Amino acid sequence: MATSNYTDFVWYADAALTIPLGNGATFQSQETNVGTYTYYVVAMNGTCASDAAVATLTINALPSVTITQNVDTLYSSVNNGNQWYNSQGAIAGATDSTYTVTEEDDYYVVVTDANGCSAMSNSIHVIPTAIAQNQFASMISVSPNPAHGYTVVNLGSVNNAKIEIVSADGKVVYNTTIKTNIETISLNGFATGLYTVKVTTDGKTIQKKLVVE
Repeated sequence: MATSNYTDFVWYADAALTIPLGNGATFQSQETNVGTYTYYVVAMNGTCASDAAVATLTINALPSVTITQNVDTLYSSVNNGNQWYNSQGAIAGATDSTYTVTEEDDYYVVVTDANGCSAMSNSIHVIPTAIAQNQFASMISVSPNPAHGYTVVNLGSVNNAKIEIVSADGKVVYNTTIKTNIETISLNGFATGLYTVKVTTDGKTIQKKLVVE
């Protein structure tokens, strides 16, 4: 923006003042590409003209950022200028390049570079391991329990799991992998006593007690 007691201002694209761009105290550049652009402005008062003043416009590239996940920790691809967010907004104090999630939610990061330019990352929905484990455990049932003759392992919405039954002395007495969410297990030949039913899927293992009468 040019200011003086002159009555008009002429903007040019070149130092030789041969390519006029417009008149007025302000000039709106049409450039949108990243780069540095130089303009020249001359103040006019009738036939009198000032020396040309130089105005420089710099368009900086927007930062780019993505986030990745490893178990409960999120990682920003940018080391500095991070602010982590969830669905509630900015997370207080979460400005490192990593963030460890403790609550299930959608997470993303906004990075601001040295020029004050900001960019938002992709969003990841994270269920912390402890919560996922509890949710998984709550879906699984073993019944009847105490059992005699048979028991049914119900996996809820899970359709692929490894099932083991371990005796009190640590021996695996039953072992199978199922592709459905319900497995009926015959207990014929099982001695009475306490057993542990282990269900493993997607890297998570849940243990349920089973009493055989």
